[in-house]
Order: sequence, then structure tokens, then C-alpha cells
Amino acid sequence: MLKTHLTDGFLNQIKPSNFYLEIYGGVMMSMMSIAYGISCAALIFKGPIETYLPLGIVIGIFSCLIFGLLGSLLSNFETAIWIPGPNPAAIIAIPISTIAYSILSSNQLDSLLPTVLSLIFITSLLSGVTFFALGYFQLSRLVRFIPYTVVGGFIAGTGCLIAGGGLVTLTGIDITFETLPNYFDHKTLLRWVPSFLLAIFILVLSRRYKKPLILPLHEGAKTFFNRNKN
Repeated sequence: MLKTHLTDGFLNQIKPSNFYLEIYGGVMMSMMSIAYGISCAALIFKGPIETYLPLGIVIGIFSCLIFGLLGSLLSNFETAIWIPGPNPAAIIAIPISTIAYSILSSNQLDSLLPTVLSLIFITSLLSGVTFFALGYFQLSRLVRFIPYTVVGGFIAGTGCLIAGGGLVTLTGIDITFETLPNYFDHKTLLRWVPSFLLAIFILVLSRRYKKPLILPLHEGAKTFFNRNKN
């Protein structure tokens, strides 16, 4: 099956005239995949488990590798780009943070990392089994019965979680009513305002100009800001 998919799929579609574009696309999507992996790790491994962030980054990048490799080789959608999304990371970060604070309050530090990794593993496994069952039994049409308001609310809520997680990652300050004034401190503003302005700039630029150089410009600017911030 894998050999047939390789020979009859994208290997036969590689043309010398498009070779440079394919290399460019592969390099750019690799950069995006690594950036997403690191971002997802930063969303999850924060607060009481921030000391395990290097391990989380390794897990995130390795997951990107497996995800992209299996998706590219086994998927029937040859033009699909397989990179991880921040939505599941933003959602799972909430129970992980709650469990981590509970473990720290009970002074059971030895069980902190195994519990977090077990939660990530079980959640990923159940999600994979669920999506496999939906595809195998052709149940994707059931999505039609989910109201648009529910889908819109879920997407909006996930966006709020991602934005909030990004602010916490940039500033190291939890978002509460008590800590909200701290976000407008001079030093704190220098941490999150440049990233906010960069995001707005890239959003406007990508919608106004449909050019392939927007992506490397985005990555280069992001690297420049992060280097100066550190």
C-alpha cells in the first residue's frame, strides 16, 4: 500500500520545472512545523511545569516529525499539508495546569511529570482513535448536525485560549483580574506589544499580498524579535 501510494502519488508528479518550488515549500513548511511544535509546547508546559519546557519542545518537534511523515505517506489527500495546530494544545493546557497545581499543593513532586505525560498520551490516543473511527465508519457527515453557533463558539473560545496562552508565555504572568494591571507595566509592555504588532502586520500583509515571500518574512521577523527580546 505504501509503495503504491509513493509510486502512483507524489513521486510521479515531481517535475524538474517545479523542483525549486517544491524544495522551497518543503523548507518553509518544515520551519512552520517546528515553530508550531515549539509554540504548542510553550502553551502546555507553562506555570508550575515550566521547568520541563525543554522536554516539551523535544516532544513537540518529534510529534511534528511523526505527524508530517505519516500524513504525507499514508493520506489520500496528496496536496494536504500536515502540521500540528495550536487548538488542541490550548485546550489540553487547562486541565494540565489544574492537575499540576493540585499535585504541587499536595507536595507530590515526583508524580508531576509522569502525570502530565500520561495525560498528554491518553488524550492523544483517544483523539486518534476517535478520528479513525469517524473516518473508518464514514461518520463525518454527522458534523452537519452540529449548529453553527456551537462551532463558532468553540472556535472563538479556542482563539481566546491561544491568545491568553501566548500572553502568559510572553510575560510569565497569569491572566486574572488582579494581575491585569501588571500587563500595562513598562517592562511588561515591551514583552507583548512587539509580538502583537508583528501579528497584526503579518495578518494585514498576508491578506493584501498573495506572495510566497510572506512566510519567510514572517519567520525572519519573528526570529529577530525573539532574539532582541532575549
